[in-house]
Amino acid sequence: DSSSSNGDDRVIIGTGPSSAERNYWYSTTTFGSATDESRVWYGGNEIVVGNDVRDNDFRTHTLVRTGNNWSLYEDKILIDDTSNSTELNNYSTVEIGGGSPDNRYHLGDIAEVIIYDTALSDEEREAVEQYLGEKWLGWDPLVPTCSTGPSYLNDYGMVRACGPQGCYNRARFEIDPQGNPEDTLYGVQISTDDFNEDIRYIDGSTFMPKEERDITDYKTKNDWESEVFNLIDLESETEYSLRITALYGNLTESAPSPIAQATTALSEMSFRLGIGYEDGKNINYNPPYEILFDESFRIQRGAYVVSSDRLIWSSINSNAINGITLAQKGEHGGLHNTEHEYTIDSTSENLDTASEGIGFRNYQISQLYDDGITGSLASLVSEPEYDEAEENTVGIIDTIFRKIYGADGPVHTGETGLQIKTKASLTAPAGNYFEDVTFVLIANY
Repeated sequence: DSSSSNGDDRVIIGTGPSSAERNYWYSTTTFGSATDESRVWYGGNEIVVGNDVRDNDFRTHTLVRTGNNWSLYEDKILIDDTSNSTELNNYSTVEIGGGSPDNRYHLGDIAEVIIYDTALSDEEREAVEQYLGEKWLGWDPLVPTCSTGPSYLNDYGMVRACGPQGCYNRARFEIDPQGNPEDTLYGVQISTDDFNEDIRYIDGSTFMPKEERDITDYKTKNDWESEVFNLIDLESETEYSLRITALYGNLTESAPSPIAQATTALSEMSFRLGIGYEDGKNINYNPPYEILFDESFRIQRGAYVVSSDRLIWSSINSNAINGITLAQKGEHGGLHNTEHEYTIDSTSENLDTASEGIGFRNYQISQLYDDGITGSLASLVSEPEYDEAEENTVGIIDTIFRKIYGADGPVHTGETGLQIKTKASLTAPAGNYFEDVTFVLIANY
């Protein structure tokens, strides 16, 4: 609709014959003073639920009203909720991609419309989001969760064990006993060619594949499934076939079970840097990356400590079982002035008591799962010198790589925010100072 200038408001669904009575859900970049918010408009009022809901990636967004509570989900994850008791107006006419009397509409594509005659449960909502994600956004299909492992596996599957990329050198199997007694012993066979030439056996103690087996490699279902991972030392990006045999009577072995197959993932990590404000919204992930100390954040000689108004944000995913290290180094080891060949050196110290200096300080660490159930995932932590109790104590920007963050296992959707703090002495020459900092993520597989 090129006749209207209101397409930037992205109305998704709406009803209502007049401005005073209209209801609609929309996101906006231009309407009023809002920026990338999800809003519900009802009878001249607004509910804002969800900020920073638009970026350059396709996503699913779901708005749910339960009583007075409004919840917004992005890619199946709850990102915001708010409470509002005002009743919405109710109309029989509903418009998809529009529905406001002043011609606000959705400027973009709508992939699919599904209409139900009842409200969806949380489980049904997640199933619909998963269906849309797989069909339109390229999501991987969900794999069945476990049934006999730790609670985090039973509830969330192997994502809580290896991260979003999957497991590259280990796996878990569970046995269907088919009515066998609880003390039945099972042997496990593994192959990379459907048992044509490659036939190996899982060691009952190490859970690794091997060429020969003995009676100690037969275990009960409970014993096999007592470990989180009961297949160890696998090759990455390899399809494995698995089958089970049972011992019964006078140690007579049954015929092998039907074959089950699974493919290990790549050993993989992802890492990106961005510059953004302290609220973590509207982070710019497009290089070149630059933080300026200017205007109200200008560094003044002999004055107080200045903190950057923007942070260096990093986003980290890794399935490395032995963890990751995020390291950094500077070209000059401080803020350098080329004209005077003067450097405000960086050290690990409290800038309140130092004459001058510059350094990094951890501002924030977050991860996707903040419910206290990390499973086999590891938590990102800052090195102590970058996270001291005193507000203006900083860690060094060295000329050799220094570890600044780390984890001792897989990391799922980790995010760190790093602040720069600096102080100039009375003897520092006036002029422009700069430092180039390199960051590198190292995975230990």
